[in-house]
Amino acid sequence: MCCKSQLFNAVNLRDVGQRLLAQKRAAYAQAQTQTNHVGRRVCIRPNPNRLTKLGQGSGWLNPLAASLQPTTTALEQSHTDVAATPLAATVAINPALLQGIVHNEQTSAGRLWLLCRALDPNGSGVLAVRSLRQQLTDKASYFGSWRRIRQVLAQGEGVFWQRANNRKGQPQLYLLGAATVGKRLAIGRLERHNVALPTADLLNGTQRARAAFYAAFHAGRDSNPIARATIARVTGLSERSQRVYDKLTHVKAQANYALTAQKGKDSAEIAAWQHGRAAFTFIDHHGQQGKAGSIYEATRLPNSYRSPLKRAAHGRRRKIARQLKDDLVTMGAQGNVNRPTRLFHHNGRQAAKANLQQGNVYLHLHNTTRTAQMTRGSGEPAHGWWQQLAPLVSHSR
Repeated sequence: MCCKSQLFNAVNLRDVGQRLLAQKRAAYAQAQTQTNHVGRRVCIRPNPNRLTKLGQGSGWLNPLAASLQPTTTALEQSHTDVAATPLAATVAINPALLQGIVHNEQTSAGRLWLLCRALDPNGSGVLAVRSLRQQLTDKASYFGSWRRIRQVLAQGEGVFWQRANNRKGQPQLYLLGAATVGKRLAIGRLERHNVALPTADLLNGTQRARAAFYAAFHAGRDSNPIARATIARVTGLSERSQRVYDKLTHVKAQANYALTAQKGKDSAEIAAWQHGRAAFTFIDHHGQQGKAGSIYEATRLPNSYRSPLKRAAHGRRRKIARQLKDDLVTMGAQGNVNRPTRLFHHNGRQAAKANLQQGNVYLHLHNTTRTAQMTRGSGEPAHGWWQQLAPLVSHSR
């Protein structure tokens, strides 16, 4: 009986071996006419479902069937890793680069460059074009069709990235750094703070991206008064577009007023001559600036803006700013970038020093913004109050 059982097992094993050999030959014959996505011939391995069925026929064949299961190649593993890599929620960027993108009419290419940085959390600067196509044509992170992405890649060539093949002949995208992009966009200086820009705004079209760039401009600077005309000159956005983007990105505007002098003889004429139609008379009924009922000459200042975007870590900001400055010296500018004159100060000592050097300086009155009469329901100040310092004359020996 034992001999019959051994003979039966041997016959079954030979039958299984013949089936596997026939299946392997059929797969090899089929591979002679099939090619993969890059035009190379590939071998079709045995179907794992058939191997499982063979193993289920006899329990003692399970180890043999399990050993014949196809293994995942390195190329397939890389495909799996790319598909599983999530798009970062935010990307850290200096608002000066965003302004340069808008000024040079490179919004689409700039969006793609920022998304590529979000797809490269390790900062290697190298992305496979195949991986980029897989990510940005997916519904969850859709940038556009593959045809549109190829157009944008050609548009940003040499400014935001370089394209080349690796040793295996696969197309790669080599991202340029922030300093190099800043030089290509002719950016003179960086803003004081980096901003965490949401990648969701970069995926929702050009208008939404430009609105996010506008919100990043306000998030990267101090909340000092700034005129609409100045914003238009810096960002390249018209005043009408600014108001539209204020509503779209929930940027809050705050009115500012300045006390120029107490009411006196000829004070109204002097204020009108200095500030024009922005001058008016202010009566301090609640005693916020001094004695209740005092009368002051005041003027309307530009608005301040508060952006909902959060600031990011400085990172390599100083190094990038130094590289931009060195590039200006090489071009003959000697690094003398035209820095704007600071008119608004929150520190009395700095305000007095600036007033001695240049005059026409405003000091922020912090005590007035903490009162209940000057705050909205959310606790934010409804108005900003400033004090115009009297001009001083510097005496030099």
